[in-house]
Amino acid sequence: LLGVGVAQLADYTQEDLFAQALREEAAEQEQALEETEAEEEPEAVVVRRWLPGQDVRHAEFGPGWVQGSGVGRVTVRFETPWSEPGRVRTFAVDDPALEPARPLPLRRGEGMDGEGE
Repeated sequence: LLGVGVAQLADYTQEDLFAQALREEAAEQEQALEETEAEEEPEAVVVRRWLPGQDVRHAEFGPGWVQGSGVGRVTVRFETPWSEPGRVRTFAVDDPALEPARPLPLRRGEGMDGEGE
């Protein structure tokens, strides 16, 4: 860059800096407005996310694990580490009877409380 004069570029550069500052200020004001509007809106419904292998408990069918999920559905295999292969059922991801659960012990009777967890 030696030998290059920048005297004529200085005015133009200063204009860009001011324009950039105005854009940033406008963006900050817009973001603040969006945050205010978001606070006024009712909370969005949170969709539960079910991961393969996740331990679950169903109010009717008992303990099981997620075999797969997608397209608004979750497939659960209802079995325990010490049981025969269990039945498989598919539910809506927002089924209120289905909830995450703690993993069951690998050996029967270890660490089990009154609920079988």
